[in-house]
Amino acid sequence: AVGHPADQIELMARQNKIDMVIAATNGGSGVIRFLTGSVTNKLTKILSCPLLVLHAKDNGIPRIEQSIKLNRILVGCDFSPDSGLAFDYALSLAQEFQTQLYLAHVVGPMEPVDLMLSNPVILHGSRFSGWTGPDDKDPGEKSTDETIQKRDEWFRQIDTRLSEMIPEDCRNWCTPVTVVLEGRPYQELIDYGEKINADMIVLGIRGHSLLEKFLVGSTTDRVISGASCPVLAVRPIS
Repeated sequence: AVGHPADQIELMARQNKIDMVIAATNGGSGVIRFLTGSVTNKLTKILSCPLLVLHAKDNGIPRIEQSIKLNRILVGCDFSPDSGLAFDYALSLAQEFQTQLYLAHVVGPMEPVDLMLSNPVILHGSRFSGWTGPDDKDPGEKSTDETIQKRDEWFRQIDTRLSEMIPEDCRNWCTPVTVVLEGRPYQELIDYGEKINADMIVLGIRGHSLLEKFLVGSTTDRVISGASCPVLAVRPIS
């Protein structure tokens, strides 16, 4: 095949109705890392099927003879349909391999968000409007006990929503863990994944519009490039 590797992979996957594409990123540096990164970056934007990204180890040589061990799966959730699909994939994998399941929502420091449980809380930049984060201090505002209580209550509401996503029968074969993190979504997911020694991170990817293709890099691509474990990126079939 001739052309950009990502375009050719997408074409082959579409023509053959492939269920999943598996790609390995190179652990090197410089030009090699840039080229392999550019392929996976583009694949996240054009593939319709799930993309599983493995990270090369041992001086950049993929150890393909080793199996992937799944003991802990981390799912990033922003309560969108896309993250719901990612959760469904993660739940299926967790049940198949009888693994521990972690469900995380990241509260960013930039945008205010409605506290009503009936409204979605957006992963990219959601923030409690009454809370002044460490990177957003207003000298004119003083933190009060009431503000802190509201923030804590909002976090509890988010945690409740995460818990409500988990089917009751899931608790028969694992003890799901829900967590609300605060900071930059991609960095918090990477850091928490390392903290729990996650074997896989599962994320949802938004649709195929030009804006959505541009924004996908803000979280998914950065998690893929920064995580030390495999990352499974899924999107709804268009």
